[in-house]
Amino acid sequence: PEVSTHARFAPSSADRLLVCAASQPLERLGRDLGEVQDSASIHSATGTAAHDVLERTLRGQALPKAGAVVDVDGFQVTVTAEMLDHIEGVAEAVHQKAGTGPLLEAEHKVEIGAAFGLPEGLCAGTSDIVAIDADGVLHVGDLKYGVSPVSPDSMQLKLYAIGALHWILLLYDVKFVELTIYQPRLDAQPSRLFRVDELMDDAEGYFGQVRHAMRIYDEIKGHDTLQAAIDATVEHQRADVKGCWWCPVKAMCPTHRDAIVKQIEQTVGGVEVKASPGTLAEALDWADAARRWATAVEDAGKEAAIRGVQVPGWALGERKSNRAWGDESRAEAVVAAKLGEQAYVPAKLISPAQAEKLGLSGDDLAPLLAERTSSVTFKRDKGNKGAAFVGWRALQASRLKDAGFKPV
Repeated sequence: PEVSTHARFAPSSADRLLVCAASQPLERLGRDLGEVQDSASIHSATGTAAHDVLERTLRGQALPKAGAVVDVDGFQVTVTAEMLDHIEGVAEAVHQKAGTGPLLEAEHKVEIGAAFGLPEGLCAGTSDIVAIDADGVLHVGDLKYGVSPVSPDSMQLKLYAIGALHWILLLYDVKFVELTIYQPRLDAQPSRLFRVDELMDDAEGYFGQVRHAMRIYDEIKGHDTLQAAIDATVEHQRADVKGCWWCPVKAMCPTHRDAIVKQIEQTVGGVEVKASPGTLAEALDWADAARRWATAVEDAGKEAAIRGVQVPGWALGERKSNRAWGDESRAEAVVAAKLGEQAYVPAKLISPAQAEKLGLSGDDLAPLLAERTSSVTFKRDKGNKGAAFVGWRALQASRLKDAGFKPV
């Protein structure tokens, strides 16, 4: 069947739907009313470019050269040597899993919902990697080019596997499915093995939530504003740090707001330094959520004002930008005549990061880089191994020891 690229219940939003049944119908209504728009970023565009490189690699097609610039969703994305190296490593890992098995496909389109009684195309998507190894294990993989750790025990990846199983079980005797997340920028490939019946049980639960969401939409589709629909679905809303992360209506959601306020009330005044690691981790997760919520609120206000909505106490303003020459040749003649050599900026070597974007490899750069020290920071551990923080005194003691000083 022809699979829509914009399925209403696409696997990419499945984990959000499992948390909150109201999220998807509210997003859909918001799009119907023009209050929710698609949003792209240079990060998502870079991920799309990396997916294209992986597809070409697995299919044996010509690859873009390091330094090539591609247009993705209106963004200019540079295919760096690092990206090519990363994707080559992913492709090697995929071939190792597939081995001499009978199947290896890239960007495989799957219809998922029809087998569970939903209209065709309502729940469909594209799986990055589908393979069967020589032992009859189905391997389903998903490339994540970001730097936030992702678990293979996700509904998104399970749905890709279920969609593939619908036709694979007609041809192959598959009893087990291995789900793998490929995160080359983290040098991580977490996997989890499932029985086929386990995945089918999870799917039954998920599609029960899908039907719940469809009923909610039928109840709210008559509202003429998104806020009115949000207020009418409070009983169906659920807040969760990860579940709300990508929700496009979280800025207007009272349940999400109340969850943040509750966490602030519990922690402001505060989280003691000696609090348990679990308590600190939970508070830090909600701090992340609060920052994203605040940004989403500001964005929602700006978008409303652009649409002509009067937001009390707020107004659009013009951001000052750096002045630029209208006719550079004419300007050069005038400015150089008056200022001489002072009219020109001395040539300066580009930075290592800029050189890498233009195609220099890490091996080229490594012997040229100077070691730099920086102040202590505390941030999310991208390796997902638990945050490690070195106190300032411990850091100073280490430096003194390296310098040859001994404690007295």
